[in-house]
Amino acid sequence: MEPAGLEWRPPAYEAPLNFAPAKCHNFVPIRGIRRLRPYARSVAPLKQKGDLAELMVAADLRRRGYLIFIPFGEDCNYDLVIQREGKLERVQVKYARSDGFTIFVKCYSHSLTNGRIRATKCYTAEMVDWIAVWDATTGTSYYVPSKIFDGHKQLTLRVGPTRNNQRIGIRNARDYLEI
Repeated sequence: MEPAGLEWRPPAYEAPLNFAPAKCHNFVPIRGIRRLRPYARSVAPLKQKGDLAELMVAADLRRRGYLIFIPFGEDCNYDLVIQREGKLERVQVKYARSDGFTIFVKCYSHSLTNGRIRATKCYTAEMVDWIAVWDATTGTSYYVPSKIFDGHKQLTLRVGPTRNNQRIGIRNARDYLEI
């Protein structure tokens, strides 16, 4: 018997049990979960963008047939681990928006405390094997190996042609579609 005042009460809001996402042929409602709970605290927009990029890259890698492992916690140097050709490889995922011509790839991340930069971490080949960039404009994932980004703080991938037809020293995004 529970002490007075601690008995279970039904939630104030209950999600409809007949809800089914559009175009989902195998939707099965989960009967035990009825209450929709928002985050206890507000989630930073950058965190939401990063989470979305991780999901999209993980889905793309899974679609390609790779096994995916997700490290527990937020303090890893990488977001995903994949099994590729019998080896485990670390993948750092980045969210980006192209302007139709270029995608800027940040090869670093900031640790924030109360909105202030506490530390900057530049990724090296010792930390991660790949940087996966999800372009939110096109919905495409690009995979940059560590030998390309090692020693750089930022890279530029060209989606479209240069205005002056330059070809030397250009990183075409289409060269990084495969992992």
